[in-house]
Amino acid sequence: MYNGEEETLFNETIKENPFKQRAIPRLLSYLFEDKNGEQTVFEVRYFDEDEIFSLFKKVDESQPIEIILRMNEDFSNTRLVLKQGDKEFPIQKIDPENRWKYKKYKSK
Repeated sequence: MYNGEEETLFNETIKENPFKQRAIPRLLSYLFEDKNGEQTVFEVRYFDEDEIFSLFKKVDESQPIEIILRMNEDFSNTRLVLKQGDKEFPIQKIDPENRWKYKKYKSK
């Protein structure tokens, strides 16, 4: 986050992820698994500062906000949106191809 905080959500914490006050994000990493158990990382490193701050100025800060990753099952048509209620604001200054297969490293 732009204020230096960091948060990692996984397993149950991501399922239970309640809305709460957070700082504007600086980067996001998503790790997801397909039906074959193969894991892929999609990362936004770093948000364009002017764009992300401008988008957050367009929303009502007293209402919950979500950042939603959308893509097809084959990972095509990757897009990210800032969503509040029925309003969506596309986050455009990202690299939709910034993804890679995640490899678990075995410790010795």
